[in-house]
Amino acid sequence: LRELREEFFPFYKVTAVRKFFFFLDPRRRGRISLQKMLSSPIMHELLELRRGDLGQEELRQNWFSLEYAEMLYSDYLELDADQNGMLSVGELMRFRGGAPPGGGLTAPFVQRVFQECHTYRTKSDDGVAQSELDYKSYLDFVLAHSYKGTPEALTYFFKLLDLRRAGRPLGLDAACTPSALHGVRLCTRPAARAGPRLLLPRGPREV
Repeated sequence: LRELREEFFPFYKVTAVRKFFFFLDPRRRGRISLQKMLSSPIMHELLELRRGDLGQEELRQNWFSLEYAEMLYSDYLELDADQNGMLSVGELMRFRGGAPPGGGLTAPFVQRVFQECHTYRTKSDDGVAQSELDYKSYLDFVLAHSYKGTPEALTYFFKLLDLRRAGRPLGLDAACTPSALHGVRLCTRPAARAGPRLLLPRGPREV
């Protein structure tokens, strides 16, 4: 992190903090206990960067490394076609995340992301009002995609499926056709670019 540029520091800070809140603040209350944070495997991943023998491959797998943070922000900028600093529905649909040729996110799936995530109202170039995601919400989406097997990621995607907010699969309605859910199924495939590791303790005392 000694090579971290001053102009990139705000984006690195958001990237690092977002992972802690995604996993340790499931109720989205905006706070995490110090004890919970210090005993988290996520803190172990951050502290790994103190090792002087980390290779390039290990750095590319660590969410907190400068290399990984720059990759995430570069991907975000690439999706931001109009360069207004946020992502529209059409721009997020370009997210591939390991999709095979011809694959990608479907419009119904992305619409559900925008309905459930915090968005901002902006105007397009033709003056039409639209909702857009900021970098924080984009990082939540990437975290859910990268750690698909975790309870936090499953909760994230289940909210997209629970159209009636019934808290159970029966909450799905006819709008969730197989074609509409293609984006959800896609998000369960391994990404072509390996995601960062989530280090987990082997037992309750190994924290």
